[in-house]
Amino acid sequence: MNLSPESVKKTLLNKENELSVSSWQYTKKPTDFTRNRKISFSDVLLSTISMQKSASKTELLKYFDFNASVPTASALIQQRKKISPEAFDSLFYSFSNAFFLDKTLKGYDPIAVDGSDIYIPRNPKAPDTYRVTDRYNKGFNMIHLNAAYNLLSHLYTDVILQPLNHINEYIAMCDIIDHYTATNPTRKPLFIADALNVSYDYLKHDEITDPSYGIEKMDYIDEVNGQLGEKGARDINEILEANRALFAGGELDEEAKDAFYQAVTKAYLSCKMEAKKTFGRKKKNTETESDS
Repeated sequence: MNLSPESVKKTLLNKENELSVSSWQYTKKPTDFTRNRKISFSDVLLSTISMQKSASKTELLKYFDFNASVPTASALIQQRKKISPEAFDSLFYSFSNAFFLDKTLKGYDPIAVDGSDIYIPRNPKAPDTYRVTDRYNKGFNMIHLNAAYNLLSHLYTDVILQPLNHINEYIAMCDIIDHYTATNPTRKPLFIADALNVSYDYLKHDEITDPSYGIEKMDYIDEVNGQLGEKGARDINEILEANRALFAGGELDEEAKDAFYQAVTKAYLSCKMEAKKTFGRKKKNTETESDS
């Protein structure tokens, strides 16, 4: 599979051209984009997905190579309103499916699924994405991105957007699974996601049959894993597991349990970092003495 920048760009442009041939399927009216305009159907799609963090006017200047007759940002907005969101869906799926998935993990496609929050322009009149959280009654708008990513081919295989006030990662996960199995009936996916509520203990120990066993430890195991790797994750899991007996009677509430796990994790990381500094200095001094 060729994933050079030139090849990827060429594939994207080819898929966009295929989409433009039947652009009438993705417009609000069949007559949209039938007249010659400064911004064509193709320009709307490509300029939108290539935009970065600058103002729309600046991004348009870059897209049209600083041409003197570059269209205005308002013209782009007017043209973009004529296109349905399904056009971007079709472009995404046709583009990502164009690359052959030639790598597997023991016959499985390892697919990681996770969510990210994306802040969008403030609009109090959009109840699905608007929320007020401060005492000044100044809210914000946000959408939630659920993305599926193949860990071997390094390709995004699916994306689901949810408005802030209707976020449900479990439903998004189910939709991603259904879509992948429907479009790839001969492949065997292996999904990895927090939304599945599968604990570290369940994945590591065959004798544990409850997928949610020890799920309350996952945030702390992930924190240690991010700083110290798999060995650190195993260590903190064993430490937290050894203290689970303290909660067996059910006398501590969830808040107290979280506070306990947080304190233990913080102490573990602090000791490890301090030991790393100490033994790192000793090793450096030893090497210096041997060199001299």
